[in-house]
Amino acid sequence: MFKRYRWYRVQLPKNSAAFNEAVAQNTFTPDTDFGFSRLEDESGSGSSTFRFLWRSKITVAKYNQEGLLDFENVTTVHFTDFTIFGIDENIFLRIENPTRSLSDFFNTLERIYGLGFTNKRITFEKSKPHTVFSAVDLAMLTKLKVVGVTFDNGLVGKMEFESKTGIEESQLQLLHGIPYKIESASYELLISGVRGHLTFSANGSVKVGGNLAPRILHLIEKDMLTYI
Repeated sequence: MFKRYRWYRVQLPKNSAAFNEAVAQNTFTPDTDFGFSRLEDESGSGSSTFRFLWRSKITVAKYNQEGLLDFENVTTVHFTDFTIFGIDENIFLRIENPTRSLSDFFNTLERIYGLGFTNKRITFEKSKPHTVFSAVDLAMLTKLKVVGVTFDNGLVGKMEFESKTGIEESQLQLLHGIPYKIESASYELLISGVRGHLTFSANGSVKVGGNLAPRILHLIEKDMLTYI
C-alpha cells in the first residue's frame, strides 16, 4: 500500500505546543462545518497527529416515482490527516494523501491561530533527500522522469526511463552533455531484508510504500532543515 505525503514549514508567533493546543480545541462536531480530531500524540517525539474534517454540499439529480427529475442537496464529509512536529525551533506539517487543493485546510489554520500564521511548501527542486539513501543496504533507481531536456536545435522535451534491474543515471547516454531537470524518481530500498519503495518529485510530493515506510519517513525528515 502506497501513501503520498507533502511537507510544509509553518511559521508562528508562538511555539508548537500552542499550535497543537489551538488545533486540539477546535474539534469537529455535528454542529460545525469544519474541525479537528486528535489521532495520535507521540509526546516522546514531540509530534501530534490530527485529522482535519470539513463538510461540503453536492447536488444530486434523481428521478422520482413520477419519472420527473428531482434535485437534492447532499452533505458530504471529507478529511485530511496531518502530523505536527518540530526540529530545533522549526515547526513542520506532514500531510498524508493531500487533496488537490489545501486552501480550506490552511485557511482554517490561519483562522483559528490568527495573525502571524504562514506556511511554505517543502520542495526537492534544488536537492533530493540524501540520508535515506546512505542509511539503507540497497537503493535501486527503478524509474526516472526528466523534463526540460534541451537539444541543440532548440527542441525541449520530456523523457521517462524504467527498469526492474536498476538504472544508473550516469550511464544514460541520451542525457550526456544536455541540460535537464529531474521531475520524479522511484527507488526500491532494502534494509536487513526488508523492502520499501520511495518516489519523490521535485514539487515536494513523496510516495512511500512497503514495510520500510515508517523508517523512510523518519530518514526523509532528518534532512528537512536542508530544504528551508
